Amino acid sequence: MSEKKLQIGVVGLHRGKASIEIAQKFASKVNIAAICDCNAQTADTCAEKVGVNTVYYDYEEMLKDPSLDAVYIATPIPSHALHTIQAFEAGKHVLSEVTCITDMRDAEDMLKAQEKSGKVYMLAENYCYLKAWDMVMKMVKAGLFGEVYYAEGDYLMNFHQRAGFPFIGNWRQNVYHMHRGHVYITHSLGPLMQAFDYEPLTRVSCMGCGSYPHPWGLRADNTCNLLLHTESKKLIRLRQDFLSPRPDNYLFYAIQGTKGVYEGGRSYPGAYHEGDRREKQEATHKVSIEGICGSNEWIDLFALKEFLPDMSEGWLPDEEIRRYGVYNEGVGVMFNDFAAVVAGTKENELTLKRCLNWTAAGLRSEESADKDGEPVSIPVY
Repeated sequence: MSEKKLQIGVVGLHRGKASIEIAQKFASKVNIAAICDCNAQTADTCAEKVGVNTVYYDYEEMLKDPSLDAVYIATPIPSHALHTIQAFEAGKHVLSEVTCITDMRDAEDMLKAQEKSGKVYMLAENYCYLKAWDMVMKMVKAGLFGEVYYAEGDYLMNFHQRAGFPFIGNWRQNVYHMHRGHVYITHSLGPLMQAFDYEPLTRVSCMGCGSYPHPWGLRADNTCNLLLHTESKKLIRLRQDFLSPRPDNYLFYAIQGTKGVYEGGRSYPGAYHEGDRREKQEATHKVSIEGICGSNEWIDLFALKEFLPDMSEGWLPDEEIRRYGVYNEGVGVMFNDFAAVVAGTKENELTLKRCLNWTAAGLRSEESADKDGEPVSIPVY
């Protein structure tokens, strides 16, 4: 008898559309049974393209659907907290896009709603599902890097190429341009926290360079840098930049351990969609590990073939990456993991408590920036 697939309803079809297509094609443990968007034309067009017959235009109506086990929340970031709480109250498991919250006051309400419901929450942090990073994490768990004590990441996006810059409109302008610090933090932070075995963050210090030119009236710094400590004083450095004229580079990660080091590529990593005219520049991933590499020698990460991911788990094949973007290459694996967590056959690594700690680090970084880099505590839930 074949395993019953997790029945998922998707709300928010701007971000959600690509994830639906990937889940339907490559995630063997789930079925996208319903979709929802407040824009009826968007919902109807998406339903026809992805082959989903049940369409809703009201989220609360979809939550009443007894055939749905879970919801995938891909609505605008400021709605995530409310939509998560509503899903728990309706008895649904939650897979939510990043970030968890935009207001610290929502954290306790989300935790109470989850505890009362007894349902699963998993953050849909797709940047924790990258092929190169999957290899690095296997090497971390095998002890090749020794004890990892330092990590760094950059999230640099060139918003100058977007129509109407810097006034990109709606909620995105507020989230990206009207806050100091790194409030959109989990893409940078999530993978690095895996390397520290999810040790909680306790404090953050953030300094920015100011916003230029000032007549735009934007609050965000052109560039800011964060330093974060874990409970045992392991160190993380993050750089965030949405306003500088520069090529994108939002998939850079590095870790340093007692026995070795990994550095990702600093070139544009081919994370484009079909029709993008930019030429692909391959990111270089390199490691230097005691006992494997010579003194002061780097080798290509992908030369360590024994750590390559198992493509049967739901990874995008190479020919699909151009269509969906390299940052989506593990979305099928993510959906399969969510189904396994709900089924109780896999530990949930992206829990609400952990991901609230990461999100809070970003929100508190704004407070630190306003205090000229003074360290600010991060709540541990």
